[in-house]
Amino acid sequence: MTFYHVVRWQAHIAYCVFRDVAWTMNGALCGLAAITGPCASVPTWAGVVIGIGAGIVYVIGSKTMLYFKIDDAVDAVPVHLFGGAWGDIATGLFSRLDLLNRGYGLSTNIHQGWFFSWGAGSGDAHLLACQIVGIIFIFFWVFTMMYACFSILNFFGLYRVDPIEEEVGLDISRHKGAAYDHGMVSPEAVEELNMSRSKSGLTAAPEKEVEAPSAPTGDEIDA
Repeated sequence: MTFYHVVRWQAHIAYCVFRDVAWTMNGALCGLAAITGPCASVPTWAGVVIGIGAGIVYVIGSKTMLYFKIDDAVDAVPVHLFGGAWGDIATGLFSRLDLLNRGYGLSTNIHQGWFFSWGAGSGDAHLLACQIVGIIFIFFWVFTMMYACFSILNFFGLYRVDPIEEEVGLDISRHKGAAYDHGMVSPEAVEELNMSRSKSGLTAAPEKEVEAPSAPTGDEIDA
């Protein structure tokens, strides 16, 4: 059984449980993000455990983002941040000595995963500790760099779009169609957006006009 089959069955089970295509696909992506780091150093059964854990991590991460009302339309943070962090921790838990040697050519001073070290009676957690330090370093590095970039954008007024565009949604205001069904957009808000663009000369071309998406008809649903 390859990890592809693991992800495939994970996605199938997730869809049967949640009946949500977005959660199903993002759960599978989270599994792929999680196995990226330890793919050369963990046995197959550990890959199954990591994939299952990634699905749980994704669901918890996605619900956490919604609870704190943090805007992440495509759930990139639960997939890549939480899933990647879980993969780093899993490297420190499930990496096996012979696979580390085979994958990276290490023959001396090898610290295997904590579970295998524990099973061997040593309890060596050096690799796990290194992975946790790496996660912390990456978090603060990215936070520092992005905070500087976003601060510059905010200083020049380029950080956010207009409030009316936020209300309508960038999928509609920029791409003329809703990517996700999160409820109908107010036609009044769309009209206000078109009027504001008209005043600024952005609606001179017909393709610049945006329209509120309409509810699907019975025939469209049957199709």
